[in-house]
Amino acid sequence: MIIHQIFNNNVISVFDEAGRERVVMGKGIGFKRNSGQTILASDVEKVFYLDDAGNHERFKLLLQEIPEEIIVLTDDIVTIAKLTLGKKLNELVYIALADHLHFALERHEKGLEIKNVLLWEIKR
Repeated sequence: MIIHQIFNNNVISVFDEAGRERVVMGKGIGFKRNSGQTILASDVEKVFYLDDAGNHERFKLLLQEIPEEIIVLTDDIVTIAKLTLGKKLNELVYIALADHLHFALERHEKGLEIKNVLLWEIKR
């Protein structure tokens, strides 16, 4: 895999053997690396790819803003949902859920509370 873009020490964008762009995670995978360098598949812990090019670009933009922990949490939640439901989920769920979690955690850290006017209906 060839490094295309480095988001942080643990998340980078690569071109795989077929020339497709993928986002990969691994401990220290981007540390002291540059675009154009090769990484080993054994260094990769998780691979993210969205088939739709527009969605893939939005996901990459989110990676620049959202902490890695939220991306990992999002992937864990989506994986559990797929297994529980036994269905393939729309790839947009990664973008929407990661963005939602990030925004909710930011509001919580700032002490901002947003009342959900539909909470009674959701509970019902």
